[in-house]
Amino acid sequence: MAEQTTDEIAADIRDHRDELGANLRELEGRVSMATDWKHYVDRYPMATLGAAVGGGILLALWTNERRESGHPDSELTQALVAPRRPSWPLQERTRETIGLIQGALIGLGISRLTEFMDQKIPGFRDHFEQSRNQSTRFVR
Repeated sequence: MAEQTTDEIAADIRDHRDELGANLRELEGRVSMATDWKHYVDRYPMATLGAAVGGGILLALWTNERRESGHPDSELTQALVAPRRPSWPLQERTRETIGLIQGALIGLGISRLTEFMDQKIPGFRDHFEQSRNQSTRFVR
């Protein structure tokens, strides 16, 4: 095997340096795109909307639990919320319908979020289903 001259070694180092620089720029671009939430909103608008709705509903449920559980700020929260009036049958049906719509939106959001996560993280759906089956086993 012939030995390389110093000029050949220097040229080889320059070539590798240029190649590594190009790879690094490509990697930076991919990381930037992966962490840019606007990219996901543009590419997956319905999944993003579902996640936002689901997150909003979970936040609303969480704040409602805090209010009802005697959390220190619950008196202030209850003072800001108007007392309930006696409800009419139409109001009850409307509340029930809204509750069903909320449930459907939550289910859709979870479904879309699970699909999205499974695309990004292979095997996510299997682990998610396994966790869901384990948690429902204890609830029943």
